[in-house]
Amino acid sequence: MSVVPKYKGKKLYSDVSGLKSTNWDAIVIGSGIGGMSCASALSKTGMRVLVLEQHYIPGGYTHMFARKGYEWDVGVHAIGEMRPKDKPRRILNWLCKEPIEMISLGDPYDEFKFPEGFNYGLPSKKEVFVSQLQKEFPDQSTQVREYVDMLYKIVSYSKFYFLFKTLPLWLATICEFIVHLFYRNWCKVTTDQLMDELNIKGKLRTLLTVHWGYYGSLPKDSSIPMHALTHVHFRNGASYPVGGAKVFAEQMMASVIDEGGQVITKAKVVELLMNKNKAIGVKLEGGEIIKANK
Repeated sequence: MSVVPKYKGKKLYSDVSGLKSTNWDAIVIGSGIGGMSCASALSKTGMRVLVLEQHYIPGGYTHMFARKGYEWDVGVHAIGEMRPKDKPRRILNWLCKEPIEMISLGDPYDEFKFPEGFNYGLPSKKEVFVSQLQKEFPDQSTQVREYVDMLYKIVSYSKFYFLFKTLPLWLATICEFIVHLFYRNWCKVTTDQLMDELNIKGKLRTLLTVHWGYYGSLPKDSSIPMHALTHVHFRNGASYPVGGAKVFAEQMMASVIDEGGQVITKAKVVELLMNKNKAIGVKLEGGEIIKANK
């Protein structure tokens, strides 16, 4: 049984039979963390936003289920950069109706247990992480420092990637060409390739790549910027939302509802309605036509 996200004591969504209008300022397809963030941000500008979700409950990987009196999350495990002045924290606060209370997962914030009986806890401080590994692997002490320093450089490089995604394609192409005259194209380098270049081997290699579980690609497949971003994301430890992962839907969708928006589940979109190159609405599986005016 799913744990229902609520607002003002009532579930904050309904199915298509409860649709209040077929004309909205904007329509967001999908209610995962990306869709909810987009919908909330649009609502902050005064738009009436309709969120359409094909599942029977909103939230994507932030939704929860209950079994025998216990509640479980399906995706949220640990969240980094949740200190008051951290940029992701400030953005999350802006997207939510009320700030979500976070509780630290402690130090270490995560622990890995290996078959041979070796356990390792990920510390909540960068320098502790470095010093512990240098002590554990004295023969690769230099590589540990080189690896961590390189990750931070790659994260700085990654900012160009996200910046260029906001530009027209032709301009982004030119900018990427110019940047790569001065920087290596790290997006084409895998995590394993960097490990090979730094001559990192054995158990140390395993420990430095344990973060792949957070983003789901093996080191041989993952682009090193994705690994670096994930690793650095937890440089000050991790937190978990008080009340469980469903609070993301509760707080973000509250912002949507307060601006006259609505969240509809069991609403599978089968067609985008286009006028030239502009999306103007959607058609649902049941035949309903819904328009977006902006």
